Amino acid sequence: MDKIYIREAITQSDRKTVFKLRYQVFTRDKSFAVQDSSAEKQMIFDVADKKATLLIAETASGEVAGTVGVACGAVALNLLKSRYLLSDLYLRQFNTHLACGFWLAVKSKYTQQMFSFPQLNGFCDTIGIALMVKAIDIAINQGARLAFISTKPALKPYFEHLGFFYFKENIIHPYWRQPRILMALLLNDIDKGTIQHLSIPEHARPVQSAAQLMQRLSQETCAEA
Repeated sequence: MDKIYIREAITQSDRKTVFKLRYQVFTRDKSFAVQDSSAEKQMIFDVADKKATLLIAETASGEVAGTVGVACGAVALNLLKSRYLLSDLYLRQFNTHLACGFWLAVKSKYTQQMFSFPQLNGFCDTIGIALMVKAIDIAINQGARLAFISTKPALKPYFEHLGFFYFKENIIHPYWRQPRILMALLLNDIDKGTIQHLSIPEHARPVQSAAQLMQRLSQETCAEA
């Protein structure tokens, strides 16, 4: 089984690689609205990129296979208010203990394959899931108690697999012609009983750690094999 390594995009060259990969992946989607600035440079930037953590998934030979961004704290708070129009009614109880994932992109030739991830203790699953696990790990380590990500309605089961639950519909995103949905994930040791104004499904359970999440996903993967 091929190995995939996940690392942070630190250098300017790394970040350009991320922006180019986003463009390569998302411009294949007919619902994606290419901006003039993106088409000119064949890159996709985001206002959150400046202060977010960008992750890269690479093969053993060094080929970049996927990427995701994760914004935490005040950056995530501003993103959720401005882009997804979430009111203080939802967010004030979390202060800046928030995280928001964005631009999860995986090259098409890698979307249906299984890999081994040495940094995730041998956890085997798709590259997209592994990138999200690492992003969740970063969010937890930075003190986030609630994480969000927007996606196509068709991908709702994909994120439910990670523990996300449906949060809001009809999300208008400047890069997408069709409305998206917003999904949420409880993190750390948050007590569901203390959260107000959020419709949390009974089955939703807080993710205490990346290790806990990886153990559950690994068990499910083995059961399906």
